[in-house]
Amino acid sequence: MLSQDAVIARLNAEYVSVTVNITDDGWPEGVRALAPWRWGYDAWPFSKLGFVNALVCDPDGRLPYAWAGSGMKSEFETSANYHPDLFLRFLDRAAANREVIDAIQRSSLEDRVARRLIVSLLAAEFGQPEDRVESFVEKHMGLEVLDRPSSRN
Repeated sequence: MLSQDAVIARLNAEYVSVTVNITDDGWPEGVRALAPWRWGYDAWPFSKLGFVNALVCDPDGRLPYAWAGSGMKSEFETSANYHPDLFLRFLDRAAANREVIDAIQRSSLEDRVARRLIVSLLAAEFGQPEDRVESFVEKHMGLEVLDRPSSRN
């Protein structure tokens, strides 16, 4: 999938691609956007046998915008990790989510309202209830990841 010309061109034009090999290097410090994957890796013993995931996060590594779905072999037919056309749609979704999150963070909405909207978007992206996403973010990432980063003020 990553050898397809259309995927390569899109990644090179719009993203900084990073490979994280946790087996060799461990989890990178300070990349809170990886918290859901770190939690999943620790929670599911089968993850230790290997897994592949693609995600797009904000430039500061604080917040995931989108993920390509499970890299599990059982989801080969539906996972964007294995199909160029689905992967390009995943990148479209990531770009759209970034636009929405950036607009929310730039807005004059009250912090609690802005956070709620971002949690709602993340819940839809990850197929989880909003209260579960909010609880996870608070416990594993810190609710401030939902706010506009100071580096982009």
